[in-house]
Amino acid sequence: KNKKGEKVLFKGYIDLLIFKPDGKPNLIMDYKTGTPPAEGSPEESKNAEQLYIYREAITAIYSNAPIPFQILNYYPASPVF
Repeated sequence: KNKKGEKVLFKGYIDLLIFKPDGKPNLIMDYKTGTPPAEGSPEESKNAEQLYIYREAITAIYSNAPIPFQILNYYPASPVF
């Protein structure tokens, strides 16, 4: 389900999923190209929705209960500082 609670069919690939030593998911990372979108832009919202759906899928696969873990869009081409 998306943030609105609507069922959606979604096809995507998680770029990186890191697990804790106990086997539970800890971090979803999605690599992006280009520069980060402006805060509040439609592109930023789309990226957030994508990661939310990934989180919902991982939660359903690994526990069917909410798992607190980090989600992150990573733009390797943008400066870190």
